[in-house]
Parts: sequence; structure tokens; C-alpha cells
Amino acid sequence: MSTATEPAPQGTLVKIDRKAVVGVPQLRDLFAAQQPELERLYPAPLRTAAARLVRAVVTEVQKNPDLAKCTGFSLLSCAVQAAQLNLEIGGPTGQSYLVPYWNKEVGAREAQFQLGYRGMITLAFRSKRVAAVTAQLVRQGDHFEVTFGTRMGIDHRPGQTRGPATHAYAVVTFHGGAIDFEVMSVPEIDEHRKKYSRQGTGEEGRRAGVWAANFEAMALKTVLRKVLKRSPIGVDLGPDEYAKGEAGAVEQGGSLPAAREAHALPPATPDLEQLAAKKGMRPADVAEWLSHEFGTAYDDLPPLADLPADQRRALAEAMHRMPDAE
Repeated sequence: MSTATEPAPQGTLVKIDRKAVVGVPQLRDLFAAQQPELERLYPAPLRTAAARLVRAVVTEVQKNPDLAKCTGFSLLSCAVQAAQLNLEIGGPTGQSYLVPYWNKEVGAREAQFQLGYRGMITLAFRSKRVAAVTAQLVRQGDHFEVTFGTRMGIDHRPGQTRGPATHAYAVVTFHGGAIDFEVMSVPEIDEHRKKYSRQGTGEEGRRAGVWAANFEAMALKTVLRKVLKRSPIGVDLGPDEYAKGEAGAVEQGGSLPAAREAHALPPATPDLEQLAAKKGMRPADVAEWLSHEFGTAYDDLPPLADLPADQRRALAEAMHRMPDAE
């Protein structure tokens, strides 16, 4: 790995050779040198998240041999993007991913930051305008009617006998009752796959990879992505980042959460720990969420049942809306 001979100006990341591939020990050294700059990308109460971000990147590299062949520059760039959005990389939350690809212009394998559908949901909820996000499959035998115009809506009633999937749809409900939705037929979803997913498209346009193994989950993710691109988000996110997620992170496998209605749990909910475990939230994640929402700082998170009533209620509502951990 080669570095610039002159020190980088304060507030910038040190320049490194864009084509240099580094091993895990060198990667740790690289991130250790840049951690103070990564910390500055987070709001002050959340700067301890930079250390966990570094560990997440190293873990992903250790898990995926193809990522281990990527340049240190690209891995560091991915970490910067995750920090700017305050999203997790990998792990049970599925908010964002590192995907290796060959960059012929650079002549090296690079890691690309790709936004997962759960990351899109997280950003949408941060806007404070989104109340719920759901997705469903329509099957042969279901009653299914879509209305556009001044009274937009979906009437979907599952039939007693249900066959293969015919459509997928996703609905975003906003505080105040307004909705937005996306509906795609199976042929439309397949056309979308052929356009955006090289890995999911085999010979003669047939489904391949995760699209063949778990088509229904990928169909639901596709409509979710399309409707979430139109939803308000908690941070500025350009079209390029959405396009990356559309073309790449959809390749990641995994099941989709069952549709549910968002509702407030009572203030004294006694099973917040159990709910957090179901959502894949660790104590550190809960502490960071509370810090972000309430400006509090917990060096040692107390039992969740001992939190103030407003924090228990808000935490319960937020976790209830989150997808279950895979």
C-alpha cells in the first residue's frame, strides 16, 4: 500500500493508492489511522459507532474471500458512505452491504457500498413522516383490485385457495393517513430483473441465483425499493445511491418481514429486551438509538423496563416497526 508523502489536510481522509489491495492486518491499520476522521462524520453523541463500523467492515472482509481481494481505498470509501448515512454494514440489520465488483477503468476489484431495503426503511422512518411500511404477494385465487386517480388504493383479499404469485405490492403509510404504493405484476418484475440484475439473470433471460432460489422474497424487495425511492428520507441521498441499491443490494438473500400494522405499545411494556432480541438490536444499538432520539448518553444501559416512560414508549414503537432479524 502506498500513501501520499504529504500529510492530508485536517478533516480529510489520507490519500492512498486506489489500486492497492491490503490484507486484514493492513486493513485494520488503515482504518485505525482513519478512525478519527470517520468519527467526525457522525453526530457527536454517536461517534463511538465508528469503532463498530470498522469492526463490521473487517468482519465482512473476513467472511467473503472476494471482498478480501478488493482495494483498501474502496473499502474505506464504503465505510465513509455508511458513516455519512449512519447505517450499519452487514449483520442482522441488513441496512447496507459491501459488494465486490471488477472496475475495468481502475484495473482492480473494488467494494461498492449498496443500500439494503432495510436501510431505505430506516432512512424513511428517520424523516418522521413515515408511519408504516408493508409488502405483500398477490396469488391466483385472491381478490385484487387497484385504483388510481383521486382515490388511490388497493383492495386485496386472499382467496380460500391460493395459487402461484401474480403480483407484488408495497405500501408506505404516512402520519396523517396518506399512502403511497407500488404494484408490479410477475412479468414486470422479471423484466426489471433482466434490466438490473446480471447475477439474477441466466441463459435466455431465465431466473438465476437468489432470484431462482427465492423469487418471491426478491419480488417483494423490488416493489419495496421502488416505493421507498419516492418516500421522504432522514438524510440527503442522491439518485446514484438509490441506483446502486436497485442494481446490486437486491442480490442479497434473506426473507422479508411479514406485513404488519404499526401501533403504539403501552408505556410500561415489560418485554422490550425480548423485542430488541427479535429485531437484532444489541444494547449498544439501543443506547445509540436513544442518544440519537433523545440526546441522552448511556455508558451502561439500564434494564429497558427502567427507562423513562417516554423513552420506553418511543423505543417500543420504533422496534415494532422494524423488520425482524434474519
